[in-house]
Amino acid sequence: MDLCLDAPDMTLEQLLNLGARLDDLLLPWRFDLQLDHLITHSALREHIERAGMCVWKQEAASLVPPSADRA
Repeated sequence: MDLCLDAPDMTLEQLLNLGARLDDLLLPWRFDLQLDHLITHSALREHIERAGMCVWKQEAASLVPPSADRA
């Protein structure tokens, strides 16, 4: 399974750690992980834009605590 992560603050070391943790789960799939901000190969970038799909998106975290919204 090819996964391209849009995580500009993630380091290569963190990506490798994530890959190792996924491997430790003994799932029936192999994961090929990429960090979007480190991709320099134009054909790969074009392929991701053409054929890739978003499987999960986290909305930006609110800087206002939930209790402050009720005040």
